[in-house]
Amino acid sequence: MYAYLGYPVVLWILTVGRKGGCPPGGERFVPGVTLLISAHNEEGAIEGKLDNCRDLDYPPDLLEVIVVSDASTDATDRRVREREGQTVSLFRLPERLGKVEGINRAVAASRSEIVVLTDANTMLHRESIRRMIRHFTDPGVGLVSGELRLSNRLESPAGRGESAYWRYECRIRRWESKLGRIMGATGPIYSFRRDLFRPVPANMFCDLVLPLRIAISGSRTVYEPMAMAFEEAAPSVLQDVRRRFRNGSRGSRSVREVFGAALRQGSWGVVLQLISHKILRWISFPLVLGLLIATPQLTGSPFGWLTLLELVFLLSVLLGGILDWAGARRNPFFAPYYLMMAHAALFLGVLIGLFSRGKPFWSPRGA
Repeated sequence: MYAYLGYPVVLWILTVGRKGGCPPGGERFVPGVTLLISAHNEEGAIEGKLDNCRDLDYPPDLLEVIVVSDASTDATDRRVREREGQTVSLFRLPERLGKVEGINRAVAASRSEIVVLTDANTMLHRESIRRMIRHFTDPGVGLVSGELRLSNRLESPAGRGESAYWRYECRIRRWESKLGRIMGATGPIYSFRRDLFRPVPANMFCDLVLPLRIAISGSRTVYEPMAMAFEEAAPSVLQDVRRRFRNGSRGSRSVREVFGAALRQGSWGVVLQLISHKILRWISFPLVLGLLIATPQLTGSPFGWLTLLELVFLLSVLLGGILDWAGARRNPFFAPYYLMMAHAALFLGVLIGLFSRGKPFWSPRGA
């Protein structure tokens, strides 16, 4: 209850009256920007992505576009080389090392004051870079995250579930931004000062470790909802579960990396927000299971009614799963099924992440 309802209420109370938004004069701030595009075997998307970059509302002579190819084996590199010129270049890893290691090496090779990270399968709003960059007028801002908008062209139940979750998550990040500490950046679109970057271990999440490190160092990390990126939602529960499993695994390693640093530096705000926003969510699945097991053992009328409600919930999960696997177009029990599957995958990923190093790379969404 606290992780999903109490924490947002606390954030809302703490941020009442606080202003977010862009500092004065931000629109006139136009520094050099390096846009890094992470790609592995993205031959079907990379040309559209480069067209999207060409159409961005930012001075071409100040925008360096680098495609970071994680040893692609398809036509991705060839198609990038065909577009190479004054602003577009290819940065190829000699072997497959993973997205994070590619970012580590490409940032070290970049030359701009501000670095923007994005993915090959994500389209950016025309003004997204300007809307993020204007916040860096404030020297106390170290990182700015944009907002991911998920489309659901297939009208899949999993896509609707993922989209609803992201709308909830975006609201929380807006409140966190007013405190100057967001608990993670939006992977397909965020920016940071190059001089604040430190290499991230390859088996962790750059978009979790980097903003937390910057916040611990004393710089502000903020959220800009008008800097939008667009991506297709998961077409099935199975693909969404795989993503959440990966998020739990790499996320637990990432939090373990920065949690100790936050304690040593006395960054108590970061510590409390990490517990509230991340850790309690990760362990909610066993807590729910414990509730389902314990309630029937208690006596008294309130617990009898709670037991009945829990049985109805479990039946809804079962029916939702059956209808989903059967491919039913209408599934009135999808929400409880989706929630239990998502939390189970997340918790299992956390356990795996705590006791293994994992791989530094993964297959793209839908593979």
